[in-house]
Amino acid sequence: MECFFIGIFDFIKVYFDILRYTNKKSEYIIYYVKLKKKEDNLMKKNEEEKYQICWNITSRCNQNCKYCHRFLGIKELSLKDNKKILKKLIKDGITDITWTGGEALLYKDVIKLMKIANEAGVRNKLITNGIIFSELKDKEKDELCKNLESIVLSIDSINNEVNQELGRGFNHYNTVKKDLEYLKDKEIKININTVLNRKNLDQIEDLAQFLNNYKIDTWKFFRFMPLRELAKENKEEFEITDKEFSDIIEKYNYLSNVNKMNYKQEEQIEERVLIVENGDIIMTEDGNEETIDVKKGNAMTDSVIEIIKESRRKANQSNFRDKLKVDINQHENKNCTKYPQCCNGAHKKEKGKEPDIDD
Repeated sequence: MECFFIGIFDFIKVYFDILRYTNKKSEYIIYYVKLKKKEDNLMKKNEEEKYQICWNITSRCNQNCKYCHRFLGIKELSLKDNKKILKKLIKDGITDITWTGGEALLYKDVIKLMKIANEAGVRNKLITNGIIFSELKDKEKDELCKNLESIVLSIDSINNEVNQELGRGFNHYNTVKKDLEYLKDKEIKININTVLNRKNLDQIEDLAQFLNNYKIDTWKFFRFMPLRELAKENKEEFEITDKEFSDIIEKYNYLSNVNKMNYKQEEQIEERVLIVENGDIIMTEDGNEETIDVKKGNAMTDSVIEIIKESRRKANQSNFRDKLKVDINQHENKNCTKYPQCCNGAHKKEKGKEPDIDD
């Protein structure tokens, strides 16, 4: 019941919008109550689902990608402090952790943290450029993979010169190929991250043919995003157009050995809560002219779960308001197909029929 009344302020706001557009107040109140109940049920369902975070365990990296938007200049925590954070996350109910950086494997104790998380039932995902992984002995790789549900390898091209120009290094393709050969017979999901940018748009076909030789769970394309740091500085060099991005989506929406193809733009990039090297909890939000990083607390003392819940609540309320505004505008424009009993008699009335919100 408490959840139902959270949006009472929104009700008052949209109710006055209703008064502007129609005198059929009772139908809209029924509609509001049903829609709000539907949104509350969705919120409850979200709370029963997984709670996931992305943990930038270090900003150090062994590559120098010119389009990178990782955080720079943040001091990383000791193993002792990171254990405290991890244990708090586990106690609070976190279900999924994506370990990243920088290059996460440069943090020498990251595998110890992954093991603790795995033994507590947390699903671990590692994002890596593959260099350190390729240098591990097979026994060390086996131990690492036992604590992972999935591993994500980053590759943007199989062309050595292009990889060199991007900052990944001349031998990056061979490194990733070596990793994929090792992983292909392992019981672990293999994912691929590719950054679509000005330098590699003509390289995607060759990359697709290469990746199709392996069993890939998800190939995720990230449109180049000038979020922060180097990516902002090199915006003009790497930015692509909406059409170029949509053309790639249209062309590469299926490969026989790739289970899912996924595409992300700036407004979708960091929907999850992010913990950075010093334990700060960061979410990227829309500013007046660009996205901005907002500190929500610190994982040593604050509840990440509560921050996730609040974020979901706000997202649901925003979706609720947007949906109701669309319906009100339909009525104002006499373009209503769902509620023929409303619109000041602009449509034929159907006696006894209530607004339908199931669509």
